Amino acid sequence: MLHSIRVFIISITLTALVVSDVIHQESFETESGYTFSDPGYSDGSGDYFLRSQNGDVDGTPTGMHTYTGLDGEWFIVGEDVDSEGVAEFTVTLDEIDATGYSDVTVSILVGSGGQFKFDTGDYLILEYDNNNSGAYTVLGAFYGYDFANGDGTNGNLYEDTDLDGSADDGTPLGTDMATFTYDVSDAGQLDIRVRVKMNSGDEEVAFDNIVVSGSSGSADGGDDGGSVDLCEDVTCPAASGDCYVAGSCDSTTGTCSDETMADDGTACDDGDDATTGDSCTAGVCSGTVPTPGVFISENCDPKNNYNPDRYAEIYNPTDNDVDLTGWTLENVQGNSVSFVWDLSGTIAPGQALVCGNADATDQTITPDFTATWSGNGWNGKGGDGSILKDASGNVVDYAVQADATGKFDNKAMTRNYDVAIPTATYDATEWTFSSIDDAVDSTPGSHLCYLPPAAPDVYIVGDMNGWTHASDGWGIVALDGVGSLTATLEAGTYSYKAVEGTDWNANNYPTADNGAGGNQSFTLTETGDVTFYVNIDNDLVFHTNPSIVGDFFDDAGNGNDWAPDNTGGEMMPVDGSMYLWKWSGIFPSGNWQYKVALNQNWDQSTGGNISISGDGTSTTNIYYDFATNTTSSTVNVTFNVDMNYETVSQYGVSVRGSWDDFAWPGTTMDDSDADGVHSLTLEFSAGDVTYKYHNGGYESDPIGCGVTNDYGGVDRVVTVANSELNLDAVCYSACSACAPGCIDPLAENTTEGANVDDGSCTYAIQPPDNLVVYFNEFHYDNIGNDSNEGFEVVATAGMSTEQLGMIVATVYNGSGGVVLSEHTLDTFTEGVTVDGLTYYSKFTGYNSFQNSTEGFSVSGFDQVFEFLSYEGTLTAQEGAAASLTSTDVGVSESNSTTPAGTSIQKYDTGWVSGVAESWGDVNTVFCNDEAACNYLGAGDCTFAETGLDCDGNCNDDTACNYGDAGACTFAQEDYDCAGNALVLVTFSVDMSNETVATDACGPVLNLDGHKTLTDGGNGVWSVTLELIGGTTYTYKFKNGCNGWEDSFNDLGCGAGNQYGDRTLTTSVDDDMTLETVCFNSCSACPTCSDGLQNGDETGVDCGGSCAACETCDDGTQNQDETGVDCGGATCSACCANDGNVNGDDKVNIADIVQMVDWILNDATQVTENLCSGDIDLDGTITVADLVAVVNIILDVKAYNVDQLIPSYADIILTKDSISLRSDGNVSGVQMTLSHGSNFNFNIEDEFVSEYQTSNGKTTIVMISETGSLANIGTYNGSCNVDSFMAVDANAQIIDDADLVLDFDPVELKLAGPNPFNPTTSLNVVVAEAGHVSVNVYNVVGQKVATLLNDYLNINTSGYTVNWDASNLSSGVYLVRAETANSISTQKLMLLK
Repeated sequence: MLHSIRVFIISITLTALVVSDVIHQESFETESGYTFSDPGYSDGSGDYFLRSQNGDVDGTPTGMHTYTGLDGEWFIVGEDVDSEGVAEFTVTLDEIDATGYSDVTVSILVGSGGQFKFDTGDYLILEYDNNNSGAYTVLGAFYGYDFANGDGTNGNLYEDTDLDGSADDGTPLGTDMATFTYDVSDAGQLDIRVRVKMNSGDEEVAFDNIVVSGSSGSADGGDDGGSVDLCEDVTCPAASGDCYVAGSCDSTTGTCSDETMADDGTACDDGDDATTGDSCTAGVCSGTVPTPGVFISENCDPKNNYNPDRYAEIYNPTDNDVDLTGWTLENVQGNSVSFVWDLSGTIAPGQALVCGNADATDQTITPDFTATWSGNGWNGKGGDGSILKDASGNVVDYAVQADATGKFDNKAMTRNYDVAIPTATYDATEWTFSSIDDAVDSTPGSHLCYLPPAAPDVYIVGDMNGWTHASDGWGIVALDGVGSLTATLEAGTYSYKAVEGTDWNANNYPTADNGAGGNQSFTLTETGDVTFYVNIDNDLVFHTNPSIVGDFFDDAGNGNDWAPDNTGGEMMPVDGSMYLWKWSGIFPSGNWQYKVALNQNWDQSTGGNISISGDGTSTTNIYYDFATNTTSSTVNVTFNVDMNYETVSQYGVSVRGSWDDFAWPGTTMDDSDADGVHSLTLEFSAGDVTYKYHNGGYESDPIGCGVTNDYGGVDRVVTVANSELNLDAVCYSACSACAPGCIDPLAENTTEGANVDDGSCTYAIQPPDNLVVYFNEFHYDNIGNDSNEGFEVVATAGMSTEQLGMIVATVYNGSGGVVLSEHTLDTFTEGVTVDGLTYYSKFTGYNSFQNSTEGFSVSGFDQVFEFLSYEGTLTAQEGAAASLTSTDVGVSESNSTTPAGTSIQKYDTGWVSGVAESWGDVNTVFCNDEAACNYLGAGDCTFAETGLDCDGNCNDDTACNYGDAGACTFAQEDYDCAGNALVLVTFSVDMSNETVATDACGPVLNLDGHKTLTDGGNGVWSVTLELIGGTTYTYKFKNGCNGWEDSFNDLGCGAGNQYGDRTLTTSVDDDMTLETVCFNSCSACPTCSDGLQNGDETGVDCGGSCAACETCDDGTQNQDETGVDCGGATCSACCANDGNVNGDDKVNIADIVQMVDWILNDATQVTENLCSGDIDLDGTITVADLVAVVNIILDVKAYNVDQLIPSYADIILTKDSISLRSDGNVSGVQMTLSHGSNFNFNIEDEFVSEYQTSNGKTTIVMISETGSLANIGTYNGSCNVDSFMAVDANAQIIDDADLVLDFDPVELKLAGPNPFNPTTSLNVVVAEAGHVSVNVYNVVGQKVATLLNDYLNINTSGYTVNWDASNLSSGVYLVRAETANSISTQKLMLLK
């Protein structure tokens, strides 16, 4: 049986043996015997709390951790997966009868997964209720622990041993279930309950096997009532071994029954270390010898958070191919499967296969199987690794670390060479962990050394084996070029060499000419072990410690220079490193040389001398790496940090730095002398070293003595040279020695130069958050002697005495604004607290307030909350409210009217006086509704009944008994109180011709008093009155309070009374709407639509202020005109518009000639017969009218379908031609050009082709009777197009007609003589607005003149530029005009 043997020394003192019985046990193997608060809870987001099993079986929650140490297969487990927090869950065991038992205990198996996740909000609590009391007592508790690990991560669940609610004192839980036992006092009927709470992701809690035990008796030799137990000292043996069960003792006879055979399958030990799975069969114990199989050979995690070079590797050590179809390799992170590599194909004997990241593009190692690496990968803590499963899902090999002791962060975990058998459980002894910087440092397939190689790489041949080549036991396998062999030899002298083969023809060494053929020798004085080291890459072999030799030993006084056998130069092996040796010593001051020699002779060494300098005091460390045959040197650096002003964490103080990539947990520092300064000495080669101190978390950035790191923080830095360093002790998080004091800049006593807080800071008293302070009540005067003079202040509740002392109520004299008295709020009497506000009151004494203007403020914390006054305002001259003006509360008290026992109090509606005092309490409830009958009276408001006043009288002014006692009475509908019938009469007055008065009255009707009129928006003002039917009334309208109408007696609508009022007799029973009358008139106001010539009209409803009357020259077809201002009975006959412009009653070419002449000679001057040719009635003759007349002559009635009507027509102007571009047929063109005198135009021949030039203007008219115009003509000179018009075959002007300039942006044209003397001129044609320069150059390219340099607008006629060359000699000159996009030149000759 494969096993490990552990020896325990157990000291047992036997006193009284108490018999303990199991009263109740619940192992959760069934679904009965207990109750869940929420059975089988799962919220659909991954959270769960339920009964489960280990492993990948039905019902097991996804991602659940695997637990060991369980009792049976089933247990209770729960986890908050999605971090939203879950409710508390309970499991209860009811009615466990422990009556009559003593020493009752309750034990429970507890574990947790997701370590480093639990915080103080997570817990498991075991408790009991005795005899149905309804109150549970806590037996044991386990809590999370914030930042328990000292590295910013939380801890596990910890046992709370002192039950103080804090898990900082007990055992941490893990996935290996642990048993905890608790005592129960005076047990009776017990209810056992477990409460569990998790509040964030990856927090899993498990428990199992709750056992209630107790004592029912004892075997201590006491009186048992006469019976004697003869088995007290009898032990029944199982003499036949593990597969037999001992017999039982008969207490009456003291004899044992025969042993019985154990059940088949019972675990046993067959005594053979080579077997596994030992079990009993028919009383015989036997096991099986494990056979080699495919196993996990390597997990490699070379860099933090660098997935490309992470990989896992499997290896086949067997002699047979293994089919991997359906196999998987699971990647495990934190005891949870993160992702899976699906395996396939066949793995051959001795073959290694690598599983790596699918997404990596810079994979150092090409994987055989890929999957996307999720998350940050392995973190090197517990629960990281991989699991190999076969096609049936069975675990073949398990390589997941059980805890953090075997961490492989930045390391590879490699299976030891002697392992060939996979195992379903993790065994740390099978693995080696090695630090690496990159994946290439840990080569896949290096596990090939696990199996013995076919042949050694090199042999030790010498006296010890009779100089026999390749003798058994003397071969060395050189992994990575180096290897070793340890042999036990008897006393004697031995010589040897290393041989890489089976005879002397093979490579052998050393080859030094030492007189012995390079043989190496040594002498043993007694039997002992000798280790031989070989390096087959460098042909080296040695058997004793290397030695450092050099030219400094004489000066150092510890040996001879360059003597390889100096004892002072002996190097010692470095612990944990097979091929690394170290020498430490002091180099004298100066520059020296050294090298390393092997076997204390010169036959082998490191080659050339190595230079080094010394200072005579510093210790230098020289390392020799035999694997590479190289040396390196370091010096000691001692780090010192003063922690006297810090609380050292439970993990101690450490330093982390660039030498280990700031890896957790760093190297712990020492304070063995307890002086508070923690120190650590490390070795470094020359160069800069960055570091930081760590105390449960990194120190704050030491600003001013460090360098910025890649994360934006600041690291300390030290430069290492050839001398050792003992760094000055600095204060934690500071750059210098500790200077204690107050370092908070917000404190009152900040210490200059301090860098560590010694707790001496003092602070100004601060107000509470959202501070509220205001006056709520005061009293100063009443009938008789004044009583209870004082005030009440309301303030935020919960303030300390110190805070209350900062708030001051100040009384000010109203006559001078000076302070009369001050009262801090801590001297007030505290009253009730309501809605977070406390009521404070204080009586200030008789006559403390004067009975005239006085003020009072409340202030504190550098602000004035309120400054009030009564009987007037005042400005404070001193005190907290200095320079402020008070706010009068608006009410007062009097010694003649204010009753004693009342005060002025604050309400939502303002301050109120005469209210019953309520010092230290909410203000008195009183009626503050002016509409109430008891306004300002105590208690709730009371109101009169509807329609009555508070005295019971009718208060409806529409009632017949208004103001009389009793209920209101009203007249019958449409009658007054006297029984008269009533009718509605509407009066309307037109104020359009009046300036409406804006005084207090405005337009009104005066009928039995003023009746307000309403403007209808059209200048008519109206009112409807209820009047007695069949009654005559007189009335007048008024425009303003004094704007009476005139008398109407002489106008036919007057009443005949002395005022000349209007008169009206109402209908007996019908409503009336009177005709609208004009103010001051008996009739309606004149209008422009009343069919009468009235007002200032010059005709019927026209002229004057009305619209003008119609005439035969108003340019409008109106009256009975048959045309505009023509035809009908009044106006002259209309023109025909028929094209007969010469009046011969015929439309022919003569009319066209006349119309062309009109156009060429300014058709706007034509008056006679113009209308006959103005076909389109636009008031002038244009080419559009010409095309229309041509259409008349040609009898074009329905327009030719072949004539394509264009949508646009563009005039194209080039430097010498004018043309037309369109998408249809253009029938006519009319245009005007402006130009200089040197301009000639040649017109194209068309049906009509005419132009005329006069005064620098050329007018062109062209018509095509059938086709479309294209070319207009050509010209010499320069011109601008002033206007143009294009007409289609329908004689319609084409709206979209544009001028398109097809010019170079600038062009020079000769305008003066050439040759010339001494002046000439040029024309600059500009087709594109912009900056234009015109310069003159001689034949050698020199600029001799600038004629123009300015911004010019478009001008196709050109700008004239004159050049006077009087100051130049005869010759050829080049004139160059230039814009941003164009150049034009002219060559000129000056002849003098």
